[in-house]
Amino acid sequence: MSSSPSRSSTDDSEDDSGKNATDLVMDNAKNNLDYMKTEGDKVINEIQSKTGIYTLEDLKTTAKEYMTVATLMLTEFMKEYRKGRDEEVDKMLHEYFQQQQEQEQEQPQEGDDTVDKQDNSNEKHPKRRRRQPKRRRPT
Repeated sequence: MSSSPSRSSTDDSEDDSGKNATDLVMDNAKNNLDYMKTEGDKVINEIQSKTGIYTLEDLKTTAKEYMTVATLMLTEFMKEYRKGRDEEVDKMLHEYFQQQQEQEQEQPQEGDDTVDKQDNSNEKHPKRRRRQPKRRRPT
């Protein structure tokens, strides 16, 4: 035998509010439909005059123009994005190779007797300098 769980008064109030919301949406839709039946021609004429779209062909032409502009904007954005990204990568690589050269210059030559054997333990993990924050150029 299966028994259904008992419903509390809060469940009933939630169902009532759900029904009320559904009723409100249905009433609103009916009101909108009635309004469009009576005032639809006025609304359509006003929309057509403001947008300049009178036919399906006009709509297609307008959509094509918007898509063309959007494509051009995206192309320009991506071009500038790639340019900025490449500049940043170049700066980072330049800094990296400068640090590598400095480390190579700081390391003593193999024939130098002043180097302790214990100092060689840090070769795998040389002490790194902390990066200085970059100054942003105003654009």
